Amino acid sequence: MPKGRDSAPAKVYQCRKTEGSNTVYLACKVIDSQKAPSNFVKKFLTREIDILTKIQHPHIIHLFSMLHKSSRYFIFMRLAEKGDLLEFILKKNHIGEGRARTWATQLALALEYLHTMGIVHRDIKTENILITAAYNAKLSDFGFARNIYENGLEVLCQTHCGSMPYTAPEVLRGKKYDARKSDMWSLGVVTYVMLNKRLPFNGTNSQEAMIQKQLDRKVHFENKDASAQYRAAVMTLLEPDVTKRFSASAFLGSAWIHMDERLIGRTKHENDAYEKSLAHREKMIKASSGSAGPSHTPPSLPIRDSIVATSTNSTNDHIAVIRTEQPSSYSSVMRDAIPVQEHEAHGSRGLSLGRRKEAALTSKAAGPTSSNNRHAK
Repeated sequence: MPKGRDSAPAKVYQCRKTEGSNTVYLACKVIDSQKAPSNFVKKFLTREIDILTKIQHPHIIHLFSMLHKSSRYFIFMRLAEKGDLLEFILKKNHIGEGRARTWATQLALALEYLHTMGIVHRDIKTENILITAAYNAKLSDFGFARNIYENGLEVLCQTHCGSMPYTAPEVLRGKKYDARKSDMWSLGVVTYVMLNKRLPFNGTNSQEAMIQKQLDRKVHFENKDASAQYRAAVMTLLEPDVTKRFSASAFLGSAWIHMDERLIGRTKHENDAYEKSLAHREKMIKASSGSAGPSHTPPSLPIRDSIVATSTNSTNDHIAVIRTEQPSSYSSVMRDAIPVQEHEAHGSRGLSLGRRKEAALTSKAAGPTSSNNRHAK
């Protein structure tokens, strides 16, 4: 039976892999290209597969292998035992600020890695963030992701992607935009939702009305116990002026993140992934025929203690291996070993969740734009 959202053309199943007496449960995303619009297959599916074979980071859901048979693609990923962030928020009466800070840090590190590689996600929302049994956040679903480098030069995006409550105003306006900055706006919405259990800009299906709400910046923080540093960080992420909005690296250096000294800098695994992203970008720029142009290099952070596979020819009767099995190298990452300290002394005043809140939290309730829809223990 499908596990999670099963809308065409993609369904997600829970499956198991058995080797002798050892059984591992995985998630398998099955994409049927025959059920998808031709533009989706040609543009988005091709990009997603290309990107998935290139990325590996502690806070991005781990891709084990990828197969292709007839019109269907089988993407085997790490199973997130706690479901997605939206499900977690709806089931949990209260998420402490400490946990929200840790998850926001993990997601920002994933975005810093992607953006350094020249990859943008463009569909960050609670439904696309998965929670593991060890209570770590993993970024997933790269259906709208793309590379922003062409011939060694950074290019702006123009496709209207994502769900409207999570989409930055510059994207809603239909102009060309820097998708790294729009990713950070979406992270701001997610960070707000984690402590307030509602969307910061909601209650309208009108795109023009949504843009006006975003520009007015009248954000109500329902969680009265949230720190001033948290509110300041969220408001800098939800900054309509992209020149003033946090980048991933700037957010990681914010006062809110630095309230927990364990989150300052990177673990060895996180730093290894970041160094590989720098090397990938430099290689990509040097290999291009165009000019390297201006390039943004995030400031270095201190280190804390703590394949593309070649496809084979396929027919309707054979399975093509797009990516051979890749074991996860993140089985002993420091962030998994550190228990998150929840400061819940003030309780969950005003944060009980009813049916109205559930509807308010779901991105589909406010009207999608053009969207349908890590860490090992």
